[in-house]
Amino acid sequence: MNQGQNSEEIIETARVFATTPAPAAPYWEGQTPEESVKIPLDRCYTSEEWNWILDRFTGLIISPDYEKRKQLLNRIFTAIWAEQMQSYRQKGFVPVPAKQRVVPVLKAIAQQVQTQPEILEVFCKEADYLADKDESTRQIILSWLEELATNQQTLGLNPDMILVAQIHFGGYGTSWTEAKTKLLAALDHPDLLVRASAANQINKFYFYDDTDEYDYENAIINPEMPSIQGMMQLFRDKEIARPGIAGCLFSAVNTFADRNETTEWMFDILEHSPHPEPFLNLFSCGIAFYAHERFSMDVTAIRRLMQIGRFDVAMEAATEENFKIEGLEPILMELGNCEDVEIVRRASWHLAYHYHQLHPRGAELGYVELICDSPEIDLFLLFLRRQAEESPYAAVIYPKAEHQWLTHATAWKWLNRIFPKSIRGKRRSELAIYGSNWYQRGYIDFHQGDENSKIKRWSNIIIGYRSNVPWNPKQLLSMDF
Repeated sequence: MNQGQNSEEIIETARVFATTPAPAAPYWEGQTPEESVKIPLDRCYTSEEWNWILDRFTGLIISPDYEKRKQLLNRIFTAIWAEQMQSYRQKGFVPVPAKQRVVPVLKAIAQQVQTQPEILEVFCKEADYLADKDESTRQIILSWLEELATNQQTLGLNPDMILVAQIHFGGYGTSWTEAKTKLLAALDHPDLLVRASAANQINKFYFYDDTDEYDYENAIINPEMPSIQGMMQLFRDKEIARPGIAGCLFSAVNTFADRNETTEWMFDILEHSPHPEPFLNLFSCGIAFYAHERFSMDVTAIRRLMQIGRFDVAMEAATEENFKIEGLEPILMELGNCEDVEIVRRASWHLAYHYHQLHPRGAELGYVELICDSPEIDLFLLFLRRQAEESPYAAVIYPKAEHQWLTHATAWKWLNRIFPKSIRGKRRSELAIYGSNWYQRGYIDFHQGDENSKIKRWSNIIIGYRSNVPWNPKQLLSMDF
């Protein structure tokens, strides 16, 4: 940038640079079709370039790989929305209407649904946001689904999946008054996904106009909806009869019922409904999932989960947070004595990770080992299954005495001894996530630093090992240096 430019010229130069359509060649020339899926979609393009992008993406839907089709549908609808939003970023840009962009995508999907029926479920998930924001697109999708239901070439397609999509895109109506009779009847449909789709639509109707269902403080209840308490009772009864729909109503319950009502509703369902709950890709339908997040720091609630026999949910809640929680250690010790060995493993690991505690049953079954020969540190080794040549899944270093800290120097002294550079390999900066230091064969996590100290010091350090190359930190610890 020219140093002689004034501030207005600098701002104008930056604006022009930011809004000038990006040339195609740097991203597209010489790329394989699969590589072209990575084209950046947060830039300004010409309509012709958007044509090229969407044509290329749509043409790749024929991929036999499920994960690739999933990725492509995500990229397609991200691209369509990005083109629509470009008119706000670039003055004078006129996007091709979304409903026009969607048509060739629908045609490509129609050619696949007979042999790859799961593509319709993925489509529902990926097209949801665009259909919510653009009514004409939603109508195009509903017309296409109606045609799909009657098309001779797709008569073998499960009609329940088409019904799921129709409900998902508001085919029963866009208001509660219009849709309530069919939606309530669909809660008794024999197909779980149909029931969950209806439940999800009922949940949406509780949020008035464009209120974000996750903006709990500002959410306004739709005045045409029945009382949330009455709907909670209905969902409770149907969930206990056939599980898989209560979780779909959770955001409305969590927003419009008081906290105690919500908690009691969840415990009632968890105690009396069959489990494990079904899992659906399209919707979060499980109350157990919401319960483990909601009660993760509530020792009383976790104890209550154990009392009603839901040790599975109690385990998920007790191990959700990656730090020590006051009062939770005795519960983890109890969970570690369960008959379910997977619960034993997870409780034992969590005690070793965050509580400086060896669980006797976990040690007996070979999931954890404590090495305490060093005068400065205790070392926990965590194993997936104890075999003679098995490397630990993780190792945890603690200062020897309680309520002490590992200084940065002491920490690296022992890290370099039990997880030396020859074992951990080179640093991988592209995997630096959530403060972890990633290397070729694992990561190092420094936990619970003392914020009041002027020097770096830590309560414990976790080494995660992710390699088939044998690693024996116990042997390295005992070696003379």
